[in-house]
Amino acid sequence: MTGYDHQTGRSSALQITVPSLFQRLLQPAFLLPGESLNDYESLRDVIVGEIEPQSGIEWLWASDLVELSWDIVRYRTLRQKMLQVRRQDAIEAMLQRIDLAGIPQAFMQSARDRTKQNAEQWRSDPIAGGEIESRLIAEGIDEASLDAEVLIQARELFVMFDNLIQSAQTRRVLLLREINRRRISLEIERDSLTKRRTATLGKY
Repeated sequence: MTGYDHQTGRSSALQITVPSLFQRLLQPAFLLPGESLNDYESLRDVIVGEIEPQSGIEWLWASDLVELSWDIVRYRTLRQKMLQVRRQDAIEAMLQRIDLAGIPQAFMQSARDRTKQNAEQWRSDPIAGGEIESRLIAEGIDEASLDAEVLIQARELFVMFDNLIQSAQTRRVLLLREINRRRISLEIERDSLTKRRTATLGKY
């Protein structure tokens, strides 16, 4: 388990001293209900321990990397939850295709309400759910068919989460490149300064 000591400014897992100015930046800005603070802190400690920020700007970049990485975890979790929710919609759609065929228009709404209720029972009642799934299989609707329907039901949200994940990943890569570029540049400057000093000393 990882944690953060606000009194010492250290990660309890990595023992990395955090400048007081940036301690607040390394705390989660907002956690959704059900999200784990321990998971956030573990992710944060891994990133900070890997980067080992060496300056103020690198601490700022590190805090951004933590937030972007947590956003990616969040988006993936929400995408999975969304697929689970949409599975009920897929069950309802499949039941409508079976039950509404040949229903007179006058009874169409009541039949739709019944299939909606059955789909809700599939989610909440294991016995009813098993019966519904057996019925769907008997009609030639297997798991692959349901998966396809889920993706159809969730296509817009799926694309939205995919775009959010890709955007956060791209920004994270750019930050990592910027940190690496800055460190290479500083190393070149230090080497150049060392060579100039050595050359100067060699003259005397």
